[in-house]
This record gives sequence, C-alpha cells and structure tokens, in this order.
Amino acid sequence: MVDQISKHDHSTDNDGGDDISPKSVNTEQILSKIQISSADASSGSGTSSDQYDIGSMTLKRYLYELDRGYYLTDGLETDPTLDYEEFTTYIQGNGIRTTTLEHRDGSSPTIRFDSSDTGVKDGNFGGISDMTIYGAGKGVGSANIVESVMIIDLIIKNVIIRYGGNRGLRLGGCSGARVQNVWIEGCSVGGLWLNQGTRLKVTNSHIVGNDGNQIRIHSSRSNFNSLTLSGGTRGIYLSTDSAGNGGDNNIINNVIFGGHSEAAITVNQATEKPNTFSEISHHSDNTSFEGIEGVTGKITYKLSHWAGFDRQAIRLRSSSNKVEGGTVTDWGISSSSYGALVISGGNNNIIKDVTFRESRENGRNELIRIDGGNNNIINAEVYGDESWNVGLLNNASDNIINIPQLNWSNLTLTNETRTVLNGVGRNSGDPSSTGDWNGHGYEGVRVIDTSASPNVLYEYANGSWIEIGTA
Repeated sequence: MVDQISKHDHSTDNDGGDDISPKSVNTEQILSKIQISSADASSGSGTSSDQYDIGSMTLKRYLYELDRGYYLTDGLETDPTLDYEEFTTYIQGNGIRTTTLEHRDGSSPTIRFDSSDTGVKDGNFGGISDMTIYGAGKGVGSANIVESVMIIDLIIKNVIIRYGGNRGLRLGGCSGARVQNVWIEGCSVGGLWLNQGTRLKVTNSHIVGNDGNQIRIHSSRSNFNSLTLSGGTRGIYLSTDSAGNGGDNNIINNVIFGGHSEAAITVNQATEKPNTFSEISHHSDNTSFEGIEGVTGKITYKLSHWAGFDRQAIRLRSSSNKVEGGTVTDWGISSSSYGALVISGGNNNIIKDVTFRESRENGRNELIRIDGGNNNIINAEVYGDESWNVGLLNNASDNIINIPQLNWSNLTLTNETRTVLNGVGRNSGDPSSTGDWNGHGYEGVRVIDTSASPNVLYEYANGSWIEIGTA
C-alpha cells in the first residue's frame, strides 16, 4: 500500500511518509492525530457519485478523523509491524450518516486492523466509530469489509457496514472486543464472524439481509445482547473447533430472529460446551425454515415468543439440552408432517415450562416426536382445537411427558418402552415380575397393568412395585 499520510502537513512530525519500524518508532509521532479530508484526496468532490479518492493508507498514528463526505479507498490498514501492545489506532468519522468510506473493488478489506506478524504481541484497544463503511457492492470482490486480527479490546460502535463480497465484519482472536450499535447488511458470505477470542460483547445491533449466517460465533465466554437478526441461511451459527475453542457464551435479552432459509439457530460444536440462549424471540410475520437446530448438545434455550416456522420450532439431534419457558406457536406451516418439538436420537434433554399454542386457522396436530431416551417434558401446556399427537418412535425409552391436556389416546407408540405420561406409565402384567417395567422404576412413579381387567395400578416405593388399586 502507498502511505498517503504525508500528503497533508498536519504537524512538525517530519515523517515524510517514511516507514516506521518498531525499533525506530517515535512516541510523539504515533500519538499524533491525523485528520483526513478533501486535502488528502487525489480527486473527487466528496459526494456519493464523486467521492474523495484517498487511495490506500497504511495507518501509523493513534487517531484518524475522517471529515464529512464520501470517500473512496483501496483500503485502510494498520501497520502490522508496529507493536500494538504499546500503540494503537482509532478511526473516527464525523457521523454515521455524514462520513462514508467505500472500497474501490472489494479486493481487500475497506478497513483492516492487523497485529499478526510473527514476534509481535497482540494489540490493545483501538477501533472504529461514527461512520458508514461499504465494500464495493454485494458479491463484488472476496474480502471482508472490516477485519481485525489479534487486536484485544477493540471497540466498533455507531457504525453501518454494508454491501461486500464476503463478510461484513470478521474479528479473529480479538478478545474483549466490543461491537455496539452496529448495522451489518447486504454481504455475500455472512454478517459477523467471531473467530476465536474470549470476553467479546455484541450489543444493540442489527445484522440483517446478509447471505449465509448473520452471526457465526466461534468465541468463548462472550455476551450477545439486544440483537435483531433477519434473513440469510441462519440467524446464529454457534460452533467450536476440535481444540475446544468456543463455548460458554451467553446470547441474552431481546434477541429477535426471522426470515432464515434454514434455522434461526444452529448449534454444531466439535467439542460440546455449554452455552445459553435467553429471552430469544422469533415472530410469525417473518417465517424461517425451522427454529432451533441442536446438532450438538449441552445448550440452554430460554424462550420468549417462538413462532413462525415452515417445519419444526425446535429440533434437538443431541443430548443434555434444556429448553425453558416461553410460548411456541405457528410451526409446520409448509407441511403437516412436522411437529413443534422433535428430539431425534437425543437423550437426557429437559423441556420445562413451555406452552405450545396453535393459533393458525388451519393448524396441525403434530405436537412432539421423540426418538431417544430419558427425555423429560416437565410442566408443559398445550392449547388449541387440534387432536394433538405425540409420537414415541424406535429407541424412545424412559421418557417422561407432563402435559395435563394430553392422555394416552394422544400418543402414537412405535416400539417405545417405559413412557410416563402425567406421572403414569403402562405395563403388560405385574411390573414386579414381567413387562417392560420389570426391574425398572423410580420413587413415586406409577404404572397401569393394561393386561388386567379392570386395569391394576402399581406404584414404585422403597425399591419395590406395590399394588395400590384399580385404574
């Protein structure tokens, strides 16, 4: 890149555009402020159709201020040879609607922070604020619009990022980064990618209309709060790698999804670690293909209003998940063969305090389908005019369903064993000597001997089955 800083005489720093190496760096030079304006442009009048052309810049100073106007660039990039543990760079516009920076052809990031050179320590702080940043157009070029590598505690706030050929914002190893009041839209591969790093915070942001994933989370111990995610393949794709990077994240408070061609949330971790989604919503006026796709487990999902899915609202292909609270409605819109909740091969999942409500005029009756063991549905409720169906399929064993609006006529049983509905299971014969429940039981569970007439009721107490009357 060409260093254009020297085009405008900002002070007596006397760098003359020369490169600054870590060994020769002058602290006074680095801490000085650079104001970028029309004087730094080779051409242009600063309008949207005739931008100030500022070419490429290697950023070597503490603070860069972009004046009002539209700027065209071949990329602004920090000097990767500087020791950013000691020095940092901050880029500030004049306002989110008054300063706009656009890339010429999308061949490189519009802005890139880099502290990845061999032997250089991770950078501290730095950031971008108060401006609009464009790529060269959706599908144009292959670069991310904004990219940061190994800069710790980076701040990106009050920024619009739009229209690029890759992702809008990629943070690689940027522990402690804060993304606040940011709008990311119209990028060809995805919106925001957090590639490793810990303690990141993403708050009060809209990430919409990007192809691919609106957010890909590959970070650890990070927080996501008050987000709107719409369009593309998925709202959130949460993953870890085989080395265990990722996990222990909290996605909390008013996170709203909609209009995703696959799932609103996909969790697919190479190394399963706990993560929590809390107070998340999906609205039926912007339907998605499906709601939750839990490929891997150990995740807690705390729902608010979860509505509007062509297929399942919740699909768990994994174990040891928790789904808590909220109202689930308007599922299976495109097909009658998909239920609100599907547990496919997963074990030890807990579904607690969830209300299933079918509000559409032509509702469907498929409610829950389970192919797995030791799954507990606790204190759930279901409302609507449908004749609800719960299917327990091959490999379904020792599942507990507590939904007071259902009875055994609502269950379709296919080679299942030891299902308990509202505290009562069924057995062919005396469970102390025969049937699926022989040799099994837990304190307080009851079963009905369906082979007897009238049916006989048994209860498991103090390690034994006891006959307590007729059912």
